[in-house]
Amino acid sequence: MKEVDLETRTTKEGRVETLVICAIEKDGRIVKELTLAFPDQSKASTFVNCVTLFSLALRRKQD
Repeated sequence: MKEVDLETRTTKEGRVETLVICAIEKDGRIVKELTLAFPDQSKASTFVNCVTLFSLALRRKQD
């Protein structure tokens, strides 16, 4: 995982949701992208924290 972005938007129905966009880069190009929608920003932030910790753990295991 190279990059994680958080975006807040309002749906057509008037609900506010937070998008988490995870991107994987290879040779400077994005090769995979995952977009998840969460009903509130605290849940999105919790998910980002978990994914970040998991990614760090994988990197340390490879060293």
